Order: sequence, then C-alpha cells, then structure tokens
Amino acid sequence: MLIKILDKFFPFLAAILANKEISKETNEKFFKDSKDNWINRLSSSNFSAQDIEKIAHDVYSSQNQRISNIENKAISLLIAIGLSISLLAIINGFSNDLNISQLRWISISIFAIAIIGLVLSAGSAILAYRISKRFVPTTEEIKEIISNKKGLIEWAANHLGATELNAKVGLMKSNWVDAAQRQMLFSLISISIGSILLIVDVILSHMPNSISISISDNLLIFDNATIGT
Repeated sequence: MLIKILDKFFPFLAAILANKEISKETNEKFFKDSKDNWINRLSSSNFSAQDIEKIAHDVYSSQNQRISNIENKAISLLIAIGLSISLLAIINGFSNDLNISQLRWISISIFAIAIIGLVLSAGSAILAYRISKRFVPTTEEIKEIISNKKGLIEWAANHLGATELNAKVGLMKSNWVDAAQRQMLFSLISISIGSILLIVDVILSHMPNSISISISDNLLIFDNATIGT
C-alpha cells in the first residue's frame, strides 16, 4: 500500500522500496531451488537433448535481450537528462539579464524543482544500468552439452534457473527506468511552466514603458488640438 502511494508522488522512493523487496529473493537459495525444480521437470520430460538445449538457450537469450533493452533505455535517458540540463543552463543565462521580480522568483523556484527531478532521474537511470545480471553463461559450461543427457539437463537447468533470477533483476532495472522516465517527464513539464512564466515576465517588464510612451503621445496630441482651437 505504501509503495503504491509513493509511486504516484515519489517514484524514486517507491523504486527503492519495491526493489528492496525483490532483492531479498535474488539470492543463492532462490537460484538453487529454481535449478533443482528445473532438473526434476526436464528429467521427467519427453524432450530430446537437442530440444532441451534449444529451449534453455532461447529462453535465456530472450531474457538477456530484455535486460539489454532496459539498459539501453537507461543510457538514452541519461543523454536526454544531459540535454535538459543544458537547456536549463541556457534559460538561466537568459534570465540573468532580467530585473528580479516576483514572477521571476517563481520561475526560478520551478527550475530548481526541475533540477531536483533531473538529478533523481539521472540517479534512477544510473542504478538501472548498474544492476548486474546474476548469472552469465561461460564457455566452460559448453562441455556439459556434449557429455551426456544428464549433464545437458543440469546445464539447461542452470540457464533456466538463471533466467528466473535474471527476470527479477530485469524487474528491478525496469522499476528504476520507470522512475527515471516519470521524474524526467515531471522535470520537462516544470521547465515548460517555468519558461512560460519567464516569457510572461519579459513581456510584463517591457509593457509599462510602452504604455507610458503611448499615454504621453496622446496627451501631446490632445494639447496641440486644444491650442489650435
């Protein structure tokens, strides 16, 4: 319940709590239980050695590709965050030429909130990328494929157990990427609102001079008309 509430307003904290719960299951015991379960299932199945090898390889590769896609999203978000920070720096340089006004202070405050969101988004993306896969096959294990069916079953169980473990790792990565995306969106919306307020402040800061000049011209025309009469 707490995670759902935090997820709506503080996705970074929600990701921390959710991944903490998932991390409790990504341990050696979970992998061993999963591996033993797959050994029992594969041993009692009617699949051939070639089918077992193909299934284990395809399932593991599919999960591995999914994790790689999530990591690519994290890298893309980091690039977008860098561009957003550059945009904020340009906007801030533009705003330094303006007189300090109440509206400008509001826009600066909104930009500050946007920066906090971008920092949290970058932190989430980095954490998503840094969480490593728990199991990666090595060339040494290929020897098990050519030994006998029992060895092949153990090799396949290793991969399938690792797939279940990596699925949880992928979920943790996905939670961080989701938090990064939502915080990024919040920051972009904040930057847009702050920019609009800044533009309005520029317009308002120039309006009084234009109005006074216009009023002075009208009074001058009125005086000339009075003198002529």
